[in-house]
Amino acid sequence: MDDLIPNNIQCWNEKTIENIIEYKPEESDSFDLKEKLDFGNKKYKQKIVNIITSFANLSGGFIIFGISDKFEPIGIKLEDRFEINLLFSQALELVQPHIQFETKKIEFNNKKYIIIKIYESSNKLIQSSNKVFYIRLNGQSIPCSRDYIRDIFLTNQLKNQKKENVIFEINHLLNLLNKMGDIEGSPILPPFYQLRLDELHQAISEYHGFFKLDPKEVLKDLNYLIADIKKEEKLYQLALDIELRKRWGSSWADFQGFLNYDKNKEFFKSTNTKLQSNLIVIKKILEKIKTMM
Repeated sequence: MDDLIPNNIQCWNEKTIENIIEYKPEESDSFDLKEKLDFGNKKYKQKIVNIITSFANLSGGFIIFGISDKFEPIGIKLEDRFEINLLFSQALELVQPHIQFETKKIEFNNKKYIIIKIYESSNKLIQSSNKVFYIRLNGQSIPCSRDYIRDIFLTNQLKNQKKENVIFEINHLLNLLNKMGDIEGSPILPPFYQLRLDELHQAISEYHGFFKLDPKEVLKDLNYLIADIKKEEKLYQLALDIELRKRWGSSWADFQGFLNYDKNKEFFKSTNTKLQSNLIVIKKILEKIKTMM
């Protein structure tokens, strides 16, 4: 679904419309299709407003105008984007609190389509213009009690908070990896001891029930790689210490001579290249965990 329907409305284009018509994704808690945009019809207008508020009361979503529920490309006659935004602003003027939305017009095969992205309400429950609370559930916008929607809202707040905790820990590790930089050819290794996964594991365990995919196998690979790096680091430091004491003294001049010894240069390069390769894989795994959320 994420591949067919980009979360960023600015990423929508002709190909997005083509894919929706071709692959026919089911209407969901974040996606709806409407054949027309007829705000002159009060009953229809109220229905659209209710759908918009239902999205805002959950996690946000998109409505595509100009495609029927049978995925027939109908198109919309509206031309001016300012006119489109004005229509939605006027339709939502009685909704409290105000809803944040964004629109985009796309032309595909000589037909125009209107996309509106509704953003999740940040801290308040949204009541529709008919004084009813709506929520999006199983692809439908249904009325519900204020208490019920508050429970859903609080659950989403908790989910978002725990998601932010996971992303914070991932970004923290990524920043550490980036600071380690290019270590090839250097006898001084980065501080791998700082690559601790305790906090990341804790954040992931608290968010675990919300993951789209179970991160268990990915975490196992991550643990293995970091353990391998730390093991390699210990062997490297031990070998470094033995070679230094065996071939050279302990003065700074002796150390400089050790570093410039060709055989040792190859030793540094070989070991550090392997470590650097593992660091790159770790970065990819951390980024992959983000996509699983």
